[in-house]
Amino acid sequence: MFMIRRKLKEDEIALITWMIKGTIEGSNIINTLNKLIVEEMEDGGMGSLRVVVEGKDDRLYGRDLAKVDLFDADHVPVFISVVLDDKGSFFDLDVFKADFSPLKKFPSVPSIG
Repeated sequence: MFMIRRKLKEDEIALITWMIKGTIEGSNIINTLNKLIVEEMEDGGMGSLRVVVEGKDDRLYGRDLAKVDLFDADHVPVFISVVLDDKGSFFDLDVFKADFSPLKKFPSVPSIG
């Protein structure tokens, strides 16, 4: 099972930052986002990402740090969670589209207005 490893994209960093900036763990995670390596998860193209930590393949789900419900370009609901591992480190970005279809466009930071 081959997964693409890469750095986070600017729109991913912007959304994660927006989601977690008001949390206790947020500032520590935000300061590392531009250095992280992630793997694109095999989720049918919905956009979920797992944070790669070399030598730590035994990391486990801990808890959701932040959640937001948005919409894809085709107006289908998208549910996004920033997930911590059992040690409190950034574990993954869980992206779930309500109809299980591939994400058309990664969601932008919502504008307040």
